[in-house]
Amino acid sequence: MANNPEIIKELAQPFLEPGELVLGAMNAQPKGRTTAMAGGGAASMIGQAMTGKVASNAKAVGLVVSASMAVVITQKRLITAKIKISAMGAVTEVKEVMSSLPISEIDSVTAKRLGLGGILSITANGGDPVKLECRVGPARELVEAFEKAKAS
Repeated sequence: MANNPEIIKELAQPFLEPGELVLGAMNAQPKGRTTAMAGGGAASMIGQAMTGKVASNAKAVGLVVSASMAVVITQKRLITAKIKISAMGAVTEVKEVMSSLPISEIDSVTAKRLGLGGILSITANGGDPVKLECRVGPARELVEAFEKAKAS
């Protein structure tokens, strides 16, 4: 399996400001995306409603989220970026920066296990949490990177 956090760190370099360093990175998608894609009927509608709420919460605090995205933490900011993923699940390209917020505007970044995966919650500018589906290991590493950036 690909080490997507390390791949994203490398592929994000062209989008960084001079002197900016990537402290942590991971791929994620809005909470509810898996449910929306799971089948049809009620499950699909519930998943779409959840992803819509996540997108709305993100927009309210100045973030943009999408189905194929990366979250990158530098010592200066949190970045969401559009990525390309191969059929085998490896990140192959960071296409563009969708949004970024200074670390000072992020209230908290937390990770918790949910079933076989995890949920990364980003709370910024006193807004509602932006919840993303992800793998829990990389999410916990991203939380550590955020805490390091916030402390400096």
